[in-house]
Formats: sequence, C-alpha cells, structure tokens
Amino acid sequence: MPELPEVEVLRRDLLIRLPKPSRIRRLLFLSPKLRTPLKLPKSMHDKPLVVTGIQRRSKFLIFTLDQGVLVSHLGMSGCWRAETVRSEIKHDHVIIEWENGDLWVYNDPRRFGVFEFHPDLSKVKWFSQLGLEPFSDEFLAKPVIDKIRGSDRAIKSIIMDAKVMVGVGNIYASEALFKAGINPLKTGKQVSSERIQRLLICIRETLSKAIEGGGSSIRDYAHASGEKGNFQNEHLVYGRSGEKCTHCGSKIQAKKIQGRSTFWCRKCQS
Repeated sequence: MPELPEVEVLRRDLLIRLPKPSRIRRLLFLSPKLRTPLKLPKSMHDKPLVVTGIQRRSKFLIFTLDQGVLVSHLGMSGCWRAETVRSEIKHDHVIIEWENGDLWVYNDPRRFGVFEFHPDLSKVKWFSQLGLEPFSDEFLAKPVIDKIRGSDRAIKSIIMDAKVMVGVGNIYASEALFKAGINPLKTGKQVSSERIQRLLICIRETLSKAIEGGGSSIRDYAHASGEKGNFQNEHLVYGRSGEKCTHCGSKIQAKKIQGRSTFWCRKCQS
C-alpha cells in the first residue's frame, strides 16, 4: 500500500501537471467497483468543475473544488497516471478529462481505493479520527510522547495506528525504528521518553528522505508519468530478512506483528 511519501510525491507530481485554467470537462466513472460507489450529486452533473488545489491528509489526496472536494485514496494497488492520449488499460476506474485535453486516469486492480465527492471537507468520514501529521508542529510535543509511553502495545503497532499518527505504514515504521535503535517488539511503556522523542525525529527524517527519493516502488506504486520511485534502494531493514545489517553485519530479523512483516536488527535495536 502506498504510504505518506508515495502519496505526497504523487500530489506534487499532479500539482505540477495541473492545467491552467484547471477546469474539468468531464469526470467519467468507468466502474462502480471501488470501496465506495462513484458518483456526483445530480445538481453537479452539468456544472463545470474547477480544481483550485491538491492537498494531502494522511494517505488521501484532496482535489479542492469551488463546490467541495474530491477525495482519493489509492488503497492497496491504486495509481493515477497522466496522459494526453487515452490508453485503455484493464482496471481503469476514473478518468478526469481536462478542458485542454489532458487526461488523469485512476487505475486500481484490487479495487480497495476511494474516489468520492464531499461538499464539505470537515465532514469527510475518513478524516474524523485521524491522528497528527508527522510534519505538523504538534508531532514532537509531549502529548504524543505520553500517548506512546502509556500503551502496552508493540511500539511498531502504535506508530502505525492512524489514530495516533498518520501516514506511517509498514515500510517506514520498520525503517524509522531501526534508525532510532528501538526494538519493534517493545511496548510503548518499555521505551523511555527520550528514546520516543528520538523515534519521532527519525520518523520525520525517514519520511522526508523517502519523499526526496520519489517514494518506494515495491509492487504497484508509480508516479503519474509511470516512472518508479527509488527509495526502495535505500531501505536499511525492510524486505532484507536474513541479509547483513549495514551497521553491524548481523542478520536482519523478520517476524509478523499483527499480520504485518516486521524487520529489525537484533544487535542494533534494543
């Protein structure tokens, strides 16, 4: 599943490609088979749609309109591609046809994605219980540290909990914990405030570097151009079970935590 860096890279890519003026000629729904039904209110069918910006909240893209917002989540395997000539590809679900003739196409083989219209951003159900953004001013504050320290759950599970913080998926949780030197199996209560503070900084640094590297292309993720990300080549522990740790030479360990594969170095992470 694309995580925060991949969605942020895609947002920036699409923002650069946003036509001027950014008027949608047609919004085509080729298939209703995503996580939620694809539809616009009847009152908007004959009205021009003008996109005024593209934002990100957690792993969601938000296309801002004069009349509301279009909310997109890539699910497990979704991607947006930009093209000037329609290339019909299996599992295309949504087409944004711009007035200048450009096309943005949403493709999703596994159909776990979301594409919805909402008249009011504050009432989008997906956002009602989301935690802090890792790049927000509040992210390094004491309440976040105290929340983590008060939990009996494995610390990797805590930082992947979208109610605590958003956008930290399986890849970047393993990478940040390695950089912070924290064993992912330890509970929040077993980690000192100082080490949690260090972990939060490492989360920010890891996500920032992943964005700079164009995100991680493990399976389906690609930029709007179809180009792959490069950050998977810089992973220190994720997907490297049995390989040598780049710091100490020990073998990278792997174990499932709540059904997700977790990677760490037994020597470097205590």
